[in-house]
Parts: sequence; C-alpha cells; structure tokens
Amino acid sequence: EEVYGAIGKVDQRLVTTGAVASSEAKKITVDVTAIADVFGIDVVEGVDAVSSILLNGLAPDATAATDILIQGMQNGANASGDLFDSIDEYSLHFDAFGLDAADMMGIYTEGMQNGARDTDKLGDAVKELRIRAVDGSTATAEAYKAAGLSAGEMTAKILAGGGAARDAYGQIVAGLKSIKDPQEREIAAIKLFGTQFEDLGPKALDALGAIGAGFESAEGATKDLV
Repeated sequence: EEVYGAIGKVDQRLVTTGAVASSEAKKITVDVTAIADVFGIDVVEGVDAVSSILLNGLAPDATAATDILIQGMQNGANASGDLFDSIDEYSLHFDAFGLDAADMMGIYTEGMQNGARDTDKLGDAVKELRIRAVDGSTATAEAYKAAGLSAGEMTAKILAGGGAARDAYGQIVAGLKSIKDPQEREIAAIKLFGTQFEDLGPKALDALGAIGAGFESAEGATKDLV
C-alpha cells in the first residue's frame, strides 16, 4: 500500500508536471521509499518534498534532491518532525531569493542545531523577508538603513531574482549582524523577518545566514542509503 501510494504521488506531482521523465519514476519511488523506511517518515511527504524542490528549481535532478534530504536528516534537520512539510510549503520562497536546496537545508539544519523550535519558523521567516524586503514600507526602509543598506538597491536585486537576489539575501543578513546594539539589531531583524524571528533563538541570524556551505558532501548519499 505504501509503495502504490508513492508511485501514484510520483506520477501526479513529478511525471505529470514534467518535472521528471516517466522512465525515472521507478528509481524515485525506490529512493523515497527507502528514505521513509530508514528515517520513519511518511513516503507521500517525502515525494511532496522532492517534487517541491524540483518544481521550484532548487536541485538539478531527483537524486540531487534526495541526497540533500538524506544529509539534512542525518544532521538533525528533522528534529521537530516538520522538515518535509516545511520544504513543501516554503521552497518557492527560497527560490525567490535564488537559494537552492543546499542553502535551504543549511538554514534548516543550522537553525535546528542552535535553538530553533522547528523548521516552519525558519521557512516562515524567509517567506516574510521575501514579502517585506520589497514592500517599500517605512518599517522596511528603517531596517535597511539600520543595517547600512540601500532599500532601492536591495529591492532591485531581489526582484531580479537568481544570483542577484541571493547576493541581496546575504547582504541583508550580514547587514543585520553588523548592527552592534543588540536591541537595535533585534528590532531591525523583526521588521524584515517578521515576528517569527523572535522565536528562532539567539543565533537566529547565524541560522538564516547559513547558505553556501555544509552540504558539499551530500552527493552519493542516496546511493549509500539505498
């Protein structure tokens, strides 16, 4: 029953949408079923997570997606049990910043290892930044100013997407971290990341800035597991 459910979900979310070729369906089903068995998660949630990664362009293929998932699980990213739901819900917001699956998993893993309650709060903070960073509001402008950044430049970069948006994301986190006064830093961060920031713990900016490193060795994780 579990396998048939996975096959149907792979066909619905990956093959039908054109994310993968029908010839890849069997391997993806086997891989995700193995992940579900080893880590005790629902196989349908696993398929949903892989499909969200692929449909939002966060990984070049299904194997790369499952490699990242496996390493994230091994590093404690699913400690709160909501990792796969968070990937499914927030992947499009990471993509809006030009971030890939490794960047996303770096944020989730770093956050869970350093006091975040769950990955949903981390994903929701990225979502809020995506909305607030380009809203042109007074609060956003004040936060950019406190971080030593130009609101116009950041907005243009984020709206451009891709590498420019990724660069802007890194600049925003670095700018906030550069604010010396802890209270001013907290106020500015909340203006950009929303009230979710308050729930992420004292190392929130370290977690949200954990992109570009930590998952270089993920390749081959699926092969080793299966």
